[in-house]
Amino acid sequence: KIQEAPEWTRNLRFFGDVMLRQQADLYDDRNSSQIFNFQAINSGSPINTTVKQGTTPDLLSFPFLNTTKNRQATRLRARLGMQITVADNVEAGVRLATGSTTNSVSSNQTLSSNFAKSNFLLDRAWLRYQPTETINFSAGRMANPWVSATELVWDKDVNFDGWAVQYKPQWLAKANLSLTTGLFSLESTEANFPNNSLFKVGSENKWLYALQLASKFKTSDNLNLRTSLAYYDFSNVQGQICKPCYTPDSSTACSTDHTRPINVQKGNTMMALRDTQPLNSGVDPEYQYFGLASPYRLVNLNFSLDQSLNSNLHAQFDVDVVKNLAFNDMGIKKRQPINNLSPCPVSNPNCSQKFVGGDFGYQAQLRVGYPQIKSYGQWNTSVGYRYVETDAVLDALTDSDFHLGGTNAKGYFLGANWGFANNSWIGAKWSSATEIEGDPLAIDVLQVDVNVRF
Repeated sequence: KIQEAPEWTRNLRFFGDVMLRQQADLYDDRNSSQIFNFQAINSGSPINTTVKQGTTPDLLSFPFLNTTKNRQATRLRARLGMQITVADNVEAGVRLATGSTTNSVSSNQTLSSNFAKSNFLLDRAWLRYQPTETINFSAGRMANPWVSATELVWDKDVNFDGWAVQYKPQWLAKANLSLTTGLFSLESTEANFPNNSLFKVGSENKWLYALQLASKFKTSDNLNLRTSLAYYDFSNVQGQICKPCYTPDSSTACSTDHTRPINVQKGNTMMALRDTQPLNSGVDPEYQYFGLASPYRLVNLNFSLDQSLNSNLHAQFDVDVVKNLAFNDMGIKKRQPINNLSPCPVSNPNCSQKFVGGDFGYQAQLRVGYPQIKSYGQWNTSVGYRYVETDAVLDALTDSDFHLGGTNAKGYFLGANWGFANNSWIGAKWSSATEIEGDPLAIDVLQVDVNVRF
């Protein structure tokens, strides 16, 4: 007797996609070569900042970003997911993806020349429960629960660890109104921190508290309007200056080292975390970590206007605006920021530099064509402009492609996609961006992709 497969297997769905990308990163010859790589510093051992008396700083001992030498790379992204309906109102899912454990904004894997294998990591694992038509609970490592017109605040590859609740009142069904709130973990304090000390630091985890009101409705037969207003409170992300700390070697831990961000791109204003107390100034080493000089409490407004040109083609105009309500110019200056400073002229290299950061950002874009490419011959195009000041958003979570990630950037982008088979398309995107304030940093990025979805 042949046994039937369990009922749950009939509610199982697999999905995935593969992308191959050729990318060129093009740097302006006038770029500054002294842009700190805070990701390398904070994710490893602290750096020694001692400048011996009568000498100049040894800049070669500091990690810097490449800002002057063009690069080309072939990248691969592969994702495989499984979704199952456990019951009428319970759903679970898992997705695996290439990438690294330290990059939260990209699942791309650079192909190497030594035939090494790529990582395949747990990208998502979520549960969803919908007890009524109006309430939806989600938990685990989930896709972005927020309505986002662009990648101004959230890169498209960012996933969220925590809990979310969405409420859709039936009495406002015509407006398709939804209220979403969530609590998400950003970083957890190590239970035994500092490891080499008798005195431990209590739990000071970093959290995201968020609330968003969104609506979508028809203004006419061929015109749809989607709007949203969100508030994002990033708790405990601002760096804190430690108690006086003697750092004779790189293994010494100080009381606020845990407040440093482990994942950063570039652009946010940074400050030194350690109040180092050398016994012999200019002789003893002073090992340093760096933290965010500003807190982040964002208000984000976006809207999308979707015009049907015919039964298949659409024209969509998106506007996304964000402001960091917690930004305080004087408060940051008191923390002695070490980047986002006005550059000194060549005639006066030792000038008094001023802080030039900002708290505002926006992006506008127009997309025309098929909203999603599913068949041969379908196409779409896009063009837009982006402006995001130093501390408008967390640089760790914003778009990783424009200006090669981060904030303090402005410029334009344009792209196009064309379907060469069912669920298969080729695309190209060009972006050109430069700094808003501070040291010169202009970067152009060309990406050519081949995508297959199943």
